[in-house]
Amino acid sequence: MHDINIVPYVDVMLVLLVIFMVTAPLVTPAVIDLPTVDKASQPRVVPIEIFVRADQGLRIRQRDARGQIVDERDVTKSELANVIKKARSKGGDLPVLQ
Repeated sequence: MHDINIVPYVDVMLVLLVIFMVTAPLVTPAVIDLPTVDKASQPRVVPIEIFVRADQGLRIRQRDARGQIVDERDVTKSELANVIKKARSKGGDLPVLQ
């Protein structure tokens, strides 16, 4: 006497299935605009190279943008700070390698 009739539920589910199957190909996926990288590359930053020799002497080397050695000389510890400050005043953030 107390039976649940599931036929109407199955009918509703089949109708919803047909609706979703028909509308699914019509829905276009969202287009995401990703940022692009410009073709121009950053200018090459050439670091100042500092070498500490075995006798605790310092040698400083500076290169141009092509990688050719422009200046290479021995410096003392007191001259080193002045050379780095002078080079950084010309080019902003100049990396230093040791």
